[in-house]
Amino acid sequence: MDGGSYDSPLRLVNALVTRGIACLDYAAVTDPIGAVASGSCHVADKEYMIGIYESAAQARQHPKDLAILLDGVAEMNLVLGKNWTITCPDKPTCQAVAESLGGEIFHQDA
Repeated sequence: MDGGSYDSPLRLVNALVTRGIACLDYAAVTDPIGAVASGSCHVADKEYMIGIYESAAQARQHPKDLAILLDGVAEMNLVLGKNWTITCPDKPTCQAVAESLGGEIFHQDA
């Protein structure tokens, strides 16, 4: 499942909450780079970054760009939907997101 499309980060956060992942304290990011809109929320004190993209192609590019940026520096865990991404703290949390919303999991070790 591709995880469907969302028109705002807050709608994606609400979808997480509806499906049992309490992503709280949403905060929008001003002038996001690469995304139409983005923001963050927290699940049990762990930050999740939410990105909404103009197209599926732009959403697909985000994990590639992030992998280059974080290569050798930090682990990358991300779920890719049709026009959205959620960067998660670790693989198990990304697995929970993908199981609840759909989408494809990307992981890269540091």
